[in-house]
Amino acid sequence: MIDYYGLLGISRNADKLTVKKAYRQKALYWHPDKINHQMRTLSL
Repeated sequence: MIDYYGLLGISRNADKLTVKKAYRQKALYWHPDKINHQMRTLSL
């Protein structure tokens, strides 16, 4: 199973606001209009 909390970099007992903030940061990080494709492929 996928550990979504680990994927977001937060603890399992994180509150709702922390989960939302971490999700939005990841979404912005991987947004196709915002990314530098060469840099992101190297970070995988």
